[in-house]
Order: sequence, then structure tokens, then C-alpha cells
Amino acid sequence: MSSLACAASSTSKPAQEAEPSSASSAPDAVKKQPEDIQKLFAREAGPIAKQPVAVPGAWTAYIEAKAPPNIEKSDNLLTITADLGWEMELRCYVYDKVIDAGGAANTMIKAAATKVSFKALSAYFFDHSALSPIIGIRGIYNVEQNGVMLAGDYKLVIMPRLEHPVMCEHDAPGYAASFARVASEFAKSFQFQTQQAEPARGELWAVTLDGNPVGFTQSLTYKGDSNQIRQTNLSARFIPRGPGELLFEDEATVITSNKEGELLTGRYVTYENGEPTLTMDVERKPKGYEYVGTVQDKELRGSFKSKQPLLSDYAAQKRLGTLSQAKKKATFDQFEYTPSIDPAQATKVNYAATPENGKLAVQVSTGQRGLVMSVNDKGVVDQILMPVGSKNVQADLVEEVGARP
Repeated sequence: MSSLACAASSTSKPAQEAEPSSASSAPDAVKKQPEDIQKLFAREAGPIAKQPVAVPGAWTAYIEAKAPPNIEKSDNLLTITADLGWEMELRCYVYDKVIDAGGAANTMIKAAATKVSFKALSAYFFDHSALSPIIGIRGIYNVEQNGVMLAGDYKLVIMPRLEHPVMCEHDAPGYAASFARVASEFAKSFQFQTQQAEPARGELWAVTLDGNPVGFTQSLTYKGDSNQIRQTNLSARFIPRGPGELLFEDEATVITSNKEGELLTGRYVTYENGEPTLTMDVERKPKGYEYVGTVQDKELRGSFKSKQPLLSDYAAQKRLGTLSQAKKKATFDQFEYTPSIDPAQATKVNYAATPENGKLAVQVSTGQRGLVMSVNDKGVVDQILMPVGSKNVQADLVEEVGARP
């Protein structure tokens, strides 16, 4: 994982398809004195009994509720409405298709923003179940009703796994931690027979900005026929842009390389607020590399040659794993393909490794861009630090399975 960019399956759908057909109409607001509002926004609730939820032959799960939840089926999702006695009911959506975490969240927030004015909006919660991330978003808002300005509290939790992804919402002041508990436990409780192939190596990274959760990256590595290696990186980021504003980003890369890590094919997809901003395919040919795709709706197609074969992140990981055992300073360059920097040519990347506190600190630089990676004593990258202006983005490895093939 040599960059913080990665996420959303190459088969993922536009965010509009993720919008629940029965989404709540208008956020619920309250009019109270300031001290009363503070108490309402801080209130929580303890666990109550769990009710079963199931689609026979597909999956089973459970959710906290005072009574069996109401279940409604529509074209591409199941809507579960549960009463927990929290002033407003909690609503969860279970999808039949893959959803983009950022695009789906943007759709819900955008729909709510047509009726209210968010004055604070941010990701506030991160958890995971194995390699599947769970992230929560909270929006504090104002809304005018009958000439009176009211305050409200809208919350989302999303688990964008490849099978039976889940999104839950609740719109009442407070219960932020309680809602995160109920929604994440519901998402984790799913039992089903997976149709996904088992990766040789899997990693889940939590991304924070100055210590606050802002996203995740999931990296899966598969060993294919003829000793080919396929890496799929899926990620989403929820970046604050100002009071009451978030930038929702989804990215994906699917890279096929040989066992040496030389790039054979690559697919790169980026969405911002549910809209595609980059889609690029690259393929190695006998005389160089060919690329085709779009950047900001502009079609691009061409070919280029590289001084050295393009190498994938897999090649860098292998080399750093070897260097971590040597415990010596080392510097090396490799040519990579990064269409967000330049889709029409190779990008030279420098890696400078230095033993430090029992680990390997690696400075990675590309032109004016730079980041620092930490490689542990097992030869695995387990942390990435990248300055963004005056702030610091940090990615931490929170879950791993298998070994690098």
C-alpha cells in the first residue's frame, strides 16, 4: 500500500442506485433551551433485547428492538425499521448490490440537505468485522419550521462489504454511541454463505485526519493462473471541507502483475460525491504500455514507453519485506503507473529505507509528493503518514489475514 488512495469495487454502481427507496423524509428537529439541547445531544441508551431478521435461504441476522422490526422489500434492497424507544425509529437498508461507501453516504446527506442546513458534518465512528469496514457519520443541523429555527442530529452507519452491504440511519438528538453500537452489531451479526474467493492476503486500514476517522482502505491479494498476482484496493474517504460540508471520495484499483511485480494490466476508478472523476485502464504491450479512459469527462487514449518495466505496489512490498530483515539503509527507485498524477506516462517513485526503533522507516517520494511508511519486523507495512497542508493523514493496519504470495 504505497498510497492512501484506494477504494470501491470496479463493479460498483453509481451512488444514485444506492439511495433507499424509502429514505426518511425530513430530519427530526427539536426546539429547546441551550442547556436542554446539550442534554438531548449527549443522551445514550443501554442495550435491549435483540430481534431476529432474515431472508430465508440468503442470510440471518439480529437487531436490537422493542418488538420484531418491520421489514419491507423493494427492487434492490431490504428496509428494516426498528423501534428502540429513541424518539425516532432506526432504519437500516440491506442491499442486493455492491454500494460505494462515499457515494451512498453522499446520496443520503444530499437528500437530507434539501430540507435542513448542516452546521457540522463529519465521520465520528470506525469499526470493522474481519476485513469489512464500518464507518459512522454524524450531522448536526438547523431547520426552520413555522418561522422558528430548530436543531437536529442526523446519523449514518455504513458497512460496504461486497455481499449484503448495510447502511443504517437515525434522526433524533443524541444516541450517537448507542446508534453506532446497534447498527454495527446488526451489520456484524449477518450469517451467510459467501460467494467470494478467499484472498491469499487481505488487509484493512483505518485512515484518520489529525486523529479523527476519515475513511478506510481494504487491500486483497489473489494468486492467479501462470503465477499472476491480482491486487484489489478499495477505499473511501470522508474529508471535511468546511462547516457542514464533506467531500465523499471512492477509489478502486485492480492491478494484475507477474510474480516479480511487473504490471500487466491495471484499472483505476475514482468517484467524488458519487460522480466519476477518473476511469483509466492500462495494459502492457510488446512495445510499451497502452492506456484508455476518462479524466474529468475528457476521453484519453494513447501509449508510452518506460525506461524500466512498470512495477506494482506488490513489487515494492516484496522488496521492503526483504529490506526489513537486512536492517540496513537502502534506497531504490521504481517506475509505477499513477493516472491521478499523469495518465500518459510512467511515474518515478523513490523509496529510502532507514532502520528505526526495530522497524523500517521508508520515505516515499514522487516529485513534490511524499509520505512515510513503517515496516514491521515481519516485513509488513503497518502505518503510513502523509502531511496534507498543515494536517496529517495517518493510515493504520487494523486487520490482516494470510501471507503475501
